[in-house]
Amino acid sequence: MHEHDITITLVDAEQHEQRFEFEEPRLCLVGRARDCDIATPDSDVNLLISRHHCLLEIDPPSVRVHDLGSTNGTFVNGIKINRKQTSAGGHGPTKGVKLFDGDEVALGPVVLRVHLPGTAQSNAYPDFVLDFDNDEKEHVFDGADYATEEGRKFQKTAR
Repeated sequence: MHEHDITITLVDAEQHEQRFEFEEPRLCLVGRARDCDIATPDSDVNLLISRHHCLLEIDPPSVRVHDLGSTNGTFVNGIKINRKQTSAGGHGPTKGVKLFDGDEVALGPVVLRVHLPGTAQSNAYPDFVLDFDNDEKEHVFDGADYATEEGRKFQKTAR
């Protein structure tokens, strides 16, 4: 294993682990289909996972995740991402969501744990409040930090 190798650990519903290591840049398709680079275990509980659920854009030492329009969504540290959040208005090429060491990507009952040696730990906070500009409501999320959504800026406030 090299200094900047990326390790993705798939943890299924029964807590079985499978490790995937990446040394070179590549696109990694994740889902139920047999043609996926990371194929989830074949079981009824994994029917919540789309055949082609998400794409990992691996470029050591960084990795981004793109939802591929999955039916039940892709979650990063408990926050749902979707095509609209990872692309310009849901159309065209996506920018993806940057992942950090320790981040967890959930697809139904399956979790992908991200390990990026030599990088900072995730910027995810276990519990924080996002205050919307021009909005009186407080929104509580578990998980990743968001900078903007549809032109509205968020300010992260620890609880």
